Amino acid sequence: MSDKRQNWRKAVAITHKAPYPFAEQLRKERRAAKAAAESFVRACRTGDVAALYAAVNLINETTVGGWTVAMRAVARQVQTVSPEIQQAFLAVWIESKVLRLYVSDDLALCAAARVLLPSYQGPGVRMFRGASAGERRQRIYGLSWTANVAVAEKFARERQVWRGGSVLLETLAPPEAIICAVDYPEPFTQDEIERLRSEYPNIQITDFYEEREYVVDRRHLNDITVVRRYAQVGRSGAPHAR
Repeated sequence: MSDKRQNWRKAVAITHKAPYPFAEQLRKERRAAKAAAESFVRACRTGDVAALYAAVNLINETTVGGWTVAMRAVARQVQTVSPEIQQAFLAVWIESKVLRLYVSDDLALCAAARVLLPSYQGPGVRMFRGASAGERRQRIYGLSWTANVAVAEKFARERQVWRGGSVLLETLAPPEAIICAVDYPEPFTQDEIERLRSEYPNIQITDFYEEREYVVDRRHLNDITVVRRYAQVGRSGAPHAR
């Protein structure tokens, strides 16, 4: 018998004798995600802002897929939260910037966002979004749109490195499509930055800027048009070879 075949038989024997490690790891990850989601829901129900932030840290630091589990739990189990919880989650939304990337269920995220974010009250708004060409083809639009075309164009150009390039989208969003108008904090002054760094030497200060962002449920949008297309480029910015 060849050495290669002997090694293969040993590997088969070991696999069948020992428990499959990935299955146990998967169970651990599911338990961690469930526990973190339960903590998040409990904080929402009790209105405990400190507990909400603790649950967010738990999701971010100890789970795989925890945000999906948490948002599904909120969508199923929570009808209303306090204004304090809404403001706290708004800060989480702004700070994370890419929360949708961690939630593999847009419908659950939309449902949870309608509870967790301050509700929009106002007329329809003309909005723009910089998106990948693939997002346009699939019509699976993200939740973040902007009333500032320059901001949307910036995001579109950043996505030119994606396969197929990117697009600048435009729509007139009716009020029922708008979940929240995101209220960005004022930028830190230089004095505030210096004081924070003296108190917390290792702090990373995020400098937000007003994006005129709206959180939108795509299911309630009507006509979405392509204003401009951007060809795919390489990471260097050069046109991508076909």
